[in-house]
Amino acid sequence: MKKFAILLSLFLLLTGTSNGQYKGDVRTTETKVADLLMKLPPQSSGELEAAMQELVAIGAPGYKNIIAKIQPPGSGTDIAARYAISGLTKYLGKGRDKAQQKTAALALAEGIKTARNDEVRDFLLQELQYVAGDEIVPVVKGYLLNRRLSDPAARVLVRANTTTSANALLYALSSAKGNQQMILIKALGDLKYAPAAKKIQQLYPSLSDAGAKKAALYSLSVIGDPQSAPLLKAAAQKTGYKGEATNAVNAYLRYLNLQVNKGQPSQAAGAAKELLAMNGLQEQFKSAALSLLYSASGNNAQQEIISALASPDIQYRAAAVNLLSDHYTPQTAAAVQDVVKQTTDPGQQAELLYIFGEHKDKNAVPFLTELLRSDNKKIQLAAIAAIAKAGQEQAIAPLIGTLKSADTEVLDAAKNALLTIKGPEVARQAAAALPQSSGAARTILLEIAAQRGGAEYAPVVFADAASADPATYLAAVQALPYVVSGGDENKIAALLNKAQAADAVNALQQALYASIKNKKTKADQVGIIQGLMQESGSSKTRYYNVLAAIGGREALDVVMNEFKTGDPQQKEAAVTALANWSDFTALDALYNISKDPANSAMKEKALNSFIAGINQSDNPLDQKVLLFRNAMDLATNTDQKKQILSGIGHNSSLPALVFVSKYLDDAALQQTAVQSVMNIVLDHTDLYGTIVENIVNKAIALNKDGDASYQKAAWVKQQANLPKDPGFVAMFNGKDLSGWKGLVGNPISRAKMTPEQLAAEQKKADEQMRKDWRVEDGKLVFDGKGFDNLCSQKMYQDFELFVDWRMEPKGDGGVYLRGSPQVQTWDSSRREVGAQVGSGGLYNNQKHRSTPLVFADNPINEWNTFRIRMVGDKVTVYLNGKLVTDNVPLENYWDRNLPIFDKESIELQAHGTRLEFRDVYVRELARPKPYVLSDAEKKEGFVPMFNGTSLDGWTGNTTGYFAQDGMIVCDPKVEVPEGTTKNIYTEKEYSDFIMRFEFQLTPGANNGLGIRAPLQGDAAYVGMELQILDNEAPIYKDLHPYQYHGSVYGIIPAKRGYLKPVGEWNYEEVRAVGNHITVILNGTVILDGDIAQASKNNTEPADHKQHPGLLNKTGHIGFLGHGSPVKFRNLRIKDLSKQ
Repeated sequence: MKKFAILLSLFLLLTGTSNGQYKGDVRTTETKVADLLMKLPPQSSGELEAAMQELVAIGAPGYKNIIAKIQPPGSGTDIAARYAISGLTKYLGKGRDKAQQKTAALALAEGIKTARNDEVRDFLLQELQYVAGDEIVPVVKGYLLNRRLSDPAARVLVRANTTTSANALLYALSSAKGNQQMILIKALGDLKYAPAAKKIQQLYPSLSDAGAKKAALYSLSVIGDPQSAPLLKAAAQKTGYKGEATNAVNAYLRYLNLQVNKGQPSQAAGAAKELLAMNGLQEQFKSAALSLLYSASGNNAQQEIISALASPDIQYRAAAVNLLSDHYTPQTAAAVQDVVKQTTDPGQQAELLYIFGEHKDKNAVPFLTELLRSDNKKIQLAAIAAIAKAGQEQAIAPLIGTLKSADTEVLDAAKNALLTIKGPEVARQAAAALPQSSGAARTILLEIAAQRGGAEYAPVVFADAASADPATYLAAVQALPYVVSGGDENKIAALLNKAQAADAVNALQQALYASIKNKKTKADQVGIIQGLMQESGSSKTRYYNVLAAIGGREALDVVMNEFKTGDPQQKEAAVTALANWSDFTALDALYNISKDPANSAMKEKALNSFIAGINQSDNPLDQKVLLFRNAMDLATNTDQKKQILSGIGHNSSLPALVFVSKYLDDAALQQTAVQSVMNIVLDHTDLYGTIVENIVNKAIALNKDGDASYQKAAWVKQQANLPKDPGFVAMFNGKDLSGWKGLVGNPISRAKMTPEQLAAEQKKADEQMRKDWRVEDGKLVFDGKGFDNLCSQKMYQDFELFVDWRMEPKGDGGVYLRGSPQVQTWDSSRREVGAQVGSGGLYNNQKHRSTPLVFADNPINEWNTFRIRMVGDKVTVYLNGKLVTDNVPLENYWDRNLPIFDKESIELQAHGTRLEFRDVYVRELARPKPYVLSDAEKKEGFVPMFNGTSLDGWTGNTTGYFAQDGMIVCDPKVEVPEGTTKNIYTEKEYSDFIMRFEFQLTPGANNGLGIRAPLQGDAAYVGMELQILDNEAPIYKDLHPYQYHGSVYGIIPAKRGYLKPVGEWNYEEVRAVGNHITVILNGTVILDGDIAQASKNNTEPADHKQHPGLLNKTGHIGFLGHGSPVKFRNLRIKDLSKQ
């Protein structure tokens, strides 16, 4: 045994895989930096964070490498390098890693020394501010007297904020002249560096430039040296205490405030009183002096503050009011009342009343009550607002008393004030005052009682609803919605049936809805209204708007039946109700009314409502675009067309953009179309390519909007970061059949033909195509009798496809992908063939799902939009914006033993009925390059486990796990055929090995790495499972230690705390040598143990469960699905059993 251990140790040493040793990244610094810069600029804050962590891991060599890439403007492209340095300094500037912050600062300082261009030095100095410390002072101080670099250098030393950096600034000041002198003085002030005060005091008399004087006065004021006081005061006096270029008065006041803060208020108080005693002191300085006096003297400044309340200077008064908020006492309140009484200016009096309300001064209620009777309306309105705030319930009676006024503004103010008072008392007093009230006062009291008292006051309101007085009647019916409850429907209906005024009808409709809205279901609500309609006689149409408030299908059916069977008056009322529908179930009805020529009299109203409702609806984006296009087909005037173009502009998609672009040449609609184009593309980086660029550039050239230059700049900035591939391209030019050909057999039968045979058959097929297919008004139309598909001449691998389609009743068709059937389209009324499930499914699938997830078809003879994505053999389909097929494998219909063809035509399927297609656009998707090992790992003996493009070499759940963008993706939402395992395994078996891979967790994710496992059974027990788990998620707070990430499940616990944040990629290495298992996570060994020893030869596992496969010598490696999305990449393995 001892001999074996020695040999094993020697073997591991020679192969570089001894326990605890982690072989790091073998890339050169240049390669690491190049790889990093390719990721910049990032697409999200998360990507930026990850990139900065990667850069910090490279360290000083990486910083220096990138700094060396910074070029003067016009000398080269260094955007990514500048972005990297800027991101690094902000990242480290948060104090995350002091050692790396210093390292970055030194690298920047070295870069500043070696740079040959002042613009580059300027950039590096700007960034150095965020990480600066004492270590950079020797370099940066050398640029303090440089005309170009003095300012950024000084700012770096200010941010360093050390004695050393301050001394450097002070030393340089002795030699500085002109602008550099001003910069250094200001920087010393920013640092509040006391030793600098004497030097600045000495310099001040010699300063002639206003900017330099301003900097000196500022710095002296913030340093606060007592010896500066005479100088600061003299400078302020010299200006006549007026605002000017040196800001001398501001500096003097700032200095005085600083003395107060230092606990030396006497000098400041005296100076403030001196300032306040001056005649003609400017408003802003007078207010500042009052605030200074209050800060220095506290309550002893009350006399001056109260005096300020009587000042004719509005800014000075405002300052006094603000100061009172900090110290409001009964004595203060009495003094303010005296000022109000003594002041003759009504505006000033009204302004002061605000104080009582703001401080909720109940003691002021009698005083304010008296002012409610003022002859001056401004004072009266201010008193109303103040008493409601100050007195609350005590204010109710006085406010009700004001309702005797004949002034509508006063009445409205009193009503609104009463409605702000909390509690039930306001309703009780309003109701109590009703018997003695009449006219406007009564209507207000009725409204208040109803709104604040609710159903308790229903009898009073219903009684007034029978009043012969028009005003009282209207007020009562308008109050009814607040007081009605279930059971009041008949009383309300009786009032509604005989109401005359439109305002009364509207209020009673609201009241009727309020009385039924708490019924259990919409059907119950609709049933009540139908019963009332039957008894309403000629008033039947008044109930339509109540049905509109209910909304939903049941109510819609009633109103549409009325529309279909009613007279012109009923039809018009029905359209009005549909226009006011509370949800969006009425959109289709409005559209159908608009397009029926028999409804020409109501078309404009219905169409306007349809247009307005599209974007407010919950329809998906693609469906909204279709609805707007339907509306455009019906629009008859320019205003409607502008509304449509503006509305469609809020829906960012390629079909929307292409449609809107057609109106750029229409003079009447051009500018609306231009703005729609800009709205569609800006901030939507999924739109790119030649078609998009051509449309946007044309719109920019035509743009006459005031913000045109900003929009152009935004597009140029966005365009610079967009992918450079062609994006979507048109498969159909709208004019002829260019790019298309007739169908010959199928891919398998065509492959068996000789070139001559294929050419002959193609000629026949093309002749038939021209008989069956044609272009009509920009649409591809099939109107033949056979089954002749229209095939793209070009062949496609992975792609994304937009295509609109429309069919006639009993129609059937579809879209073939890579020459194979098919994404289905059919008339859903054909229940005999199962069409009721809707379109968008993979009709010919047998093993995988063939039917759509949801029904999303538009009515027959209306357009539908497919958005189809095919990657590998997986197909995703959106129909009218709804997901109907979700990453489902398309089976090979022509030979089910073969996988789907790698590259073939896209075909528009013909099935013997008329079909129409339009707007066919395709974007080819680049396939990820196969995973390639580094030379170092190849030399070590590693081989890829996953090729980066397909699951060749894997078995099991190859539906829920799939290859995507160079990753193995586990998506638990994907439906798995019944009986299929949830796990995916290598086809090959392994015994001893070293496996390396990366994984990305989602919040709470749970997966596992099965090793030495059979293909059947629970791998954690019939083999061995190494946990892959977000064990920091709250749902896992009660885990056993042997369940942490990296643990041999149930056997050996792993150390916690080494996972990266969720969403970032983790690096893991697993070594299995005999019974010895080692797990290295992100460079740290988190598990290193012997499974046999830990389980006492599998007799006492930590979880006390049976693990029959724990000591398996060989088996498959697999990922074990536990219902969570997880991603894996860069899988490679070294098989040790061969050595």
